[in-house]
Amino acid sequence: AVADLLGLALDPVDAAAPPPAPPTTPRAVTALPPAAERAALGELVADGRFGEVIRRAEEMKRSDPALAAFADELRAAALSLDLPALDRLLGAAAPPTDA
Repeated sequence: AVADLLGLALDPVDAAAPPPAPPTTPRAVTALPPAAERAALGELVADGRFGEVIRRAEEMKRSDPALAAFADELRAAALSLDLPALDRLLGAAAPPTDA
């Protein structure tokens, strides 16, 4: 497999789970998970465990609707192996609050 040739340790993704329908208009990421969670996701990306990143994104979306836009972008970036997008998402600073 290509992943083996590149030395990547890819997790298998559940092929039975259909990909989400693309949103009609992109949603802005307005909420981020805690920095520790983003760091843990970054470690998974560094280890090539994209299947686990996808699973965590799906769980994040189910457990906290405020993180749905972030989770959708994270899942899409992991599915397409878009490393620059993953870096951007996982290294993002917290969005400003209206305090």
